[in-house]
Amino acid sequence: MDEHVGVSLNLINEEFKICNYTMGPKENAIYSVQHGTHLSKYPNFINDKDVVLAAVKYNTYNVLSASDDLQKDEDVALAVVNKDGFH
Repeated sequence: MDEHVGVSLNLINEEFKICNYTMGPKENAIYSVQHGTHLSKYPNFINDKDVVLAAVKYNTYNVLSASDDLQKDEDVALAVVNKDGFH
């Protein structure tokens, strides 16, 4: 087998593994809020800083669905301010 063909097949196999990756609940929530689903659709993650930050970076109004603690969190507040352009 040609060396280049072997390399190409390995790359295809790696891409196939990536495409077949099954997202867990948190990864699914992050993906969804980054693509327009409102944070309120994921009540189990309103205390999860990663999910809240992803949601707020997409739509600042998502901060209203975050837990009280995360609404007061400095990183979340900065994400809201930066998204709306109040640098």
